[in-house]
Amino acid sequence: MSTRIFIKIFSLIVKYNVVYNNLMSEFKDTDDKVKDDVEDTGDKIKSGFKAAGNKIKDPSSDLGEEYNKEKAEEEVKDKTY
Repeated sequence: MSTRIFIKIFSLIVKYNVVYNNLMSEFKDTDDKVKDDVEDTGDKIKSGFKAAGNKIKDPSSDLGEEYNKEKAEEEVKDKTY
């Protein structure tokens, strides 16, 4: 079961990288709003992957709670930079 979850997560990471690279090449000359939206999407995806990893480590944990916790941590990191 863990192997299948890992493969799904890895597949999503690969797809995310392709989409992200395509978006970045298309939006090179766009304003800060689009950049912020792409970064927010990346942060949400990153939080989702971290939550999924935590769910693998502790199957009894709630995926939604893990996502919200990771999302809050990403927001704090964004505000400190």
